[in-house]
Amino acid sequence: MKSNNLYIILVLLLSSCGDGGTATSDEPTPDTAIGLSLSKETATTSSSGDSDTFTVKLKTKESVSVSISSSNPDAGTVNPTSLSFSESNWNVTQTVTVTGLCDAVHTTGTNRTTYNVVLSPSSTNYSSTQAKTVIVSDSDKAAFNISSMSGNVFEKGDNATFNMRLCSQPTSDVSIGVSSSDTTEGTVLTNSLSFSADNWSTAQTVTVFSVDDNLSDDDETFSIVLAAASSSDSNYNSLNPNDVTVINKDNDTANITVSKTTLTTSEAGGAESFTVVLDTGPESDVTIIPTSSNISWATVAPSNLTFSSSNWDSAQTFTVTGVDDNVDNVGDNETYKITFSITSLVNAYSSLSLDGKTITGTNTDNDTAAILIDNSSTKNVSEFLNSAYITVTLATIPTSNVILPISSDNTTQGTVSPAALVITPSNWNSPNTVTVTGVDDDISDGTVIFNVKFANSISTDTKYDNVTPNKQSVPMKNIDDGND
Repeated sequence: MKSNNLYIILVLLLSSCGDGGTATSDEPTPDTAIGLSLSKETATTSSSGDSDTFTVKLKTKESVSVSISSSNPDAGTVNPTSLSFSESNWNVTQTVTVTGLCDAVHTTGTNRTTYNVVLSPSSTNYSSTQAKTVIVSDSDKAAFNISSMSGNVFEKGDNATFNMRLCSQPTSDVSIGVSSSDTTEGTVLTNSLSFSADNWSTAQTVTVFSVDDNLSDDDETFSIVLAAASSSDSNYNSLNPNDVTVINKDNDTANITVSKTTLTTSEAGGAESFTVVLDTGPESDVTIIPTSSNISWATVAPSNLTFSSSNWDSAQTFTVTGVDDNVDNVGDNETYKITFSITSLVNAYSSLSLDGKTITGTNTDNDTAAILIDNSSTKNVSEFLNSAYITVTLATIPTSNVILPISSDNTTQGTVSPAALVITPSNWNSPNTVTVTGVDDDISDGTVIFNVKFANSISTDTKYDNVTPNKQSVPMKNIDDGND
């Protein structure tokens, strides 16, 4: 069978707006100077896969995007599929590569065929066309025609295909092994292709099936491996076709599930637990770190939990424990938040937003504001000016100073000091001391009982303002000195 030549006409979309000289300004003009500047008029390739290149640049300064496509990708390919020019690189050459493919059509006489490669500019100033010829010579030698992949495969179950045939008639059968480079990402329906002298020019289809790995691993690239040919035809035996690159589009969205959105703890030690689990498997460890918005109200344990590719779907537990803050809080309960952060080498998880995973917690208050006067029995002083002591503490931490007025109901028998205790948030549970001293009245009156009086408190802390002490008075005995 006689070899033939394939001719490719490259149609370039560009602007031509009349006749005139070359434009020298940066602004487009209605002139033939507006357009694409091509490095050569003819590019030559071969049907056995040889390539040729030419360069393109603009003739005027502006921003233009150019998409490139082949009308017959089975006969020849173009790379890249787009060019982008800006006002900074408009006159910088960019390279276009044209690669010939065998078309399995052998015509006599002209020994050529033609197809179009179209460049479509985005700018209205580049809206007309010009032609460029690319010659693809038929090498009439053993080679393979492998079409472009029909699409990418998707983990959701979609598949893709490509076609393969020979470029020349073999003298004996040609067998080619077909396999996947990564069966965790994709598999093939057939493990071999066989071409004979009768069907060599008929394309055979390879179907690629996706594999859903349940891993949030982004899009994964793998190859359909085409083994070196096995044949008694020396021209094809050991000839190795190019492998086909496939992208398996990931359908697994990185996320975590938190079992609760609210929880309740208590200052009495009450705790509540919740679980977390990954929604998809990671390629490497994912560590979840909880944070309490106020560790004075609630703590979380453990400090972190780690999930791997083997345990990602097994829920793990965090426990939140209430903390007694010793404060009689306004509203009695404290509200806090449990938030989360993630550390991982898996980008899908490390960049995951967890704003919607926050847990709102309530810590039930067990503190009641109270002023506690020591509960000892009647104390003794004497006219010898002996003193006795009364201690005062608070039941909870005040948010501001608490003033407690103190007085003697009979200053002829005894006095108190100070006249008012000032109890602060720093000494609330330390003994605050009232000193009671006996008075010598120069009267032989035996032992006289009087009382130390405690008034209601004064404070800007609403829980401690106007609080009545647990004892409003403490009886005292002033013992006569016997000298009166």
